[in-house]
This record gives sequence, structure tokens and C-alpha cells, in this order.
Amino acid sequence: TDNSKNAPQVRTAQVKEKMGSLRFHVNGADDAQRGMIDMAMAMSAKICDVCGHPGYIRNIDGLYASRCDAHAKRMEMP
Repeated sequence: TDNSKNAPQVRTAQVKEKMGSLRFHVNGADDAQRGMIDMAMAMSAKICDVCGHPGYIRNIDGLYASRCDAHAKRMEMP
């Protein structure tokens, strides 16, 4: 069955980056939706924000970003 018709409407309250990973605050999400949001936030710390390959949070010239080895040498904007 298609449960998407019964899912509550999620409203974004705030999206930001903190210490190199995604922070996403919402209103109106049920437990399943919050689980998906939490998973996306956790994954953002393990995926290079330039190319999408596996990476991890690094301090690059005083700024934090999730980067793979190839993109960790300098802070370049995605």
C-alpha cells in the first residue's frame, strides 16, 4: 500500500551546516520521517561534499567540511 498519502506534511524550520555536516530542523514530521532526516544528517558527515565519494569531517584551514582524500587538501566550494 502507498502510505505517502497518510504521511504528515513536513515543514522545514531551518537548514544549516554545523561543524561540516548537515543540520535539518523540521516541524510536523512523524517518526519515520524523522528517521529519514536523521539518516541524511548522519550520511552528510560521511560523504564528500564536492564529489559524493566516501569521506569524513576534516578541519581544513580552520573550516570543517566532509571531504574525501582527493578533495581534502584545500577548502574548495562544492
